[in-house]
Amino acid sequence: LLSAFRDDFPDFKAYLPLMFTDNYILDFEKQIAEVTHLLNPQMETVALKNTTSLLYSTMDNLIEPINKLTGYLKFTKGAIPVSVKDFGLTSLKQKVRTKDTEGVLKYLRTVINNLQTYREQLAEQGFTDDIIEQFTSAIIPIETENQKQYEIINKRKAIVDNNLEIINNLYTTIIEICNVGKMLYRGKNALKVQNYTFRKLLKKVRNTE
Repeated sequence: LLSAFRDDFPDFKAYLPLMFTDNYILDFEKQIAEVTHLLNPQMETVALKNTTSLLYSTMDNLIEPINKLTGYLKFTKGAIPVSVKDFGLTSLKQKVRTKDTEGVLKYLRTVINNLQTYREQLAEQGFTDDIIEQFTSAIIPIETENQKQYEIINKRKAIVDNNLEIINNLYTTIIEICNVGKMLYRGKNALKVQNYTFRKLLKKVRNTE
């Protein structure tokens, strides 16, 4: 919208010179910058990126022990009356792949409980405590980083909620520009009308994303 408005500013200024001064564009740019900072605060963005990276890395590290344990279960040849699926491994692997943190924690606990139950039978096949440790040691970092992620997202939401006036002011300016733009170009230039139709602008943004 800002780009279109800049291009067409002479028309806006000619139509409403007292409203559309050079300061109007400067104020619009300032509003955009303020809202951009609110929605993407640098410190929170970096913190969220770091905690998400650590969270996903910890979950990805479960794939190897999942594969090893799956193999051990197959080699027990019925000594353990639980399938790979019922052991929780199939669902755990799926949740790791889809980065479903709550699902990972749920099925990770299921796997750990079954490991304790059938530890002796698995040990007979060469299963070691090191593999158990790979499962048990993952719970705390996953819970910790998941909680951090939750807190950062909530903090972002609080920042937005506490600054609704700034966001509403930007919205008011956007609607003002759109209304005048449609008035100026309706019946003259269909493409320019689209540039000032809020619904069309939203569609453009979503397609770009």
